[in-house]
Amino acid sequence: MTWGKSVHLPVTSDAGPTAETSGPPAADAVDVRRRVPWGSALPLAGALALWTHSVLRTDPAGLGDFGLVGALPVTYWAALALLTGGFWYCVRDPARGGGWPAAYVLVLLLLERATQALVYPTALYAWAWKHDAVVEHLLSAGRLETTAERLGDMAVYDQWPGFFAAQAGLVRLTGAESAAAFMAWWPLFSSLLLLAPLLLVYRTFTQDRRLVWTAIWLFQVANWVGQDYFSPQSLALALYLGVIAVVLRRGGRTVDGARPEGRLLWTVLLLPLIAAVVVSHQLTPVMLGAGLAALCLTRDHRAWALPALAVLAVVFLAWNLTVSLPFLREAVPEMLRSFGDVRGNLETGYGSTPTGTGPVTVSWVARLLSGAVLLLAALGVLRRTALRTRARPLLLLTAVPLLMLVANDYGSEMIFRVLLFMLPGACFFAAAALLPRRRPAPPRTTRLPYRPVAGGGGPCSPEPRCSCSPPRSCPPTRARTGSATSRRKRWSSSGR
Repeated sequence: MTWGKSVHLPVTSDAGPTAETSGPPAADAVDVRRRVPWGSALPLAGALALWTHSVLRTDPAGLGDFGLVGALPVTYWAALALLTGGFWYCVRDPARGGGWPAAYVLVLLLLERATQALVYPTALYAWAWKHDAVVEHLLSAGRLETTAERLGDMAVYDQWPGFFAAQAGLVRLTGAESAAAFMAWWPLFSSLLLLAPLLLVYRTFTQDRRLVWTAIWLFQVANWVGQDYFSPQSLALALYLGVIAVVLRRGGRTVDGARPEGRLLWTVLLLPLIAAVVVSHQLTPVMLGAGLAALCLTRDHRAWALPALAVLAVVFLAWNLTVSLPFLREAVPEMLRSFGDVRGNLETGYGSTPTGTGPVTVSWVARLLSGAVLLLAALGVLRRTALRTRARPLLLLTAVPLLMLVANDYGSEMIFRVLLFMLPGACFFAAAALLPRRRPAPPRTTRLPYRPVAGGGGPCSPEPRCSCSPPRSCPPTRARTGSATSRRKRWSSSGR
């Protein structure tokens, strides 16, 4: 038989070019676009150039009430605006791969975290120098003080030495003179540590790369709390997100979750991360325990969160009843006095009121930024009902830190730590509020010739070839389901 008429068949977006759908000029244009993604490359390169120019022109001697913000030239802010616009274009372009948004986030971290280290290469906060002194003492004495007679103000460092021991090992490994050699760059390094666990957490609930990378971008922009400096909290936050990421990712795989040996193996692998959290920081283990307890309320993640919570409880009690017991004897009575005083715990967060135009303005801008992110997150939860249902575990993790406001003021910093632990989930839902819902694109059709075959598919056949979209809406045909006799045989042999 000769080739006859042609029909329209739905094809996926992965189908290759055909003679009628992609001629040479269009194919060449697409290839050029893929080889040279000018829309993504030019803003990125321009922002880097403007930032480099700004760093070279900034004089730290000209710092005023606004600090480095007032000393930076206008080209720095132009670089930030250009980078933001380029990221927004890149993340909304379906032709761009995931590497471009990642590149934009890395450059954003350079602008935010590396500028201070290059312009003013000194640690950002005075507390960082106290931490450097603890590392120096550990290197010279070989141990920290743990006896009750010599507690003093250094007890919180001596009895939770995980971070300082790691930094002492890093100093010896790199051959640096002291931790001060890299303290100024720690904010950049600690921010980079957060990228992998954030990516794993967000991809647990969506495969929409726009949502994933916009959430990561918002997190880096909104993380103004200042706990990324050379401190135990910066490392403990990365470890916390690492444990949460493993529990969320494994909990989403019901087949593996049904195997007890698989859960046991992953729980053992989580043990070093959990132990590192417990021996490095006082508050983060409590936040981790609250988060794991919240995940135990969900059906899919209970099988993974419960063993991790049990391990955390054992390690936490073992450490606090032995090494850190001298400090807790002195601190627990004060903790009990502030328990339940939510108003007092909130007010102490603003006990040291900033003075001067610059600090007051920066303080209000930071508060407005946090308020905007939380309002956007609430809007995203209300708008995206399907995402809210799918990401309910992340919603629980976002709300749980609020319970800590009942517990303690944490040295007038509890409100800031609560915001810090709420940010990963809040930024995810805030990104959902900013992005439009993704609508499935209609399938492209291409004109394909076919050769009629006797018994099906020909123009005169009682069962014509499928041309419906989507294919599952078509009535079953013999070509796919077999004859009625064979169907009856399969039904009778199934034993139903």
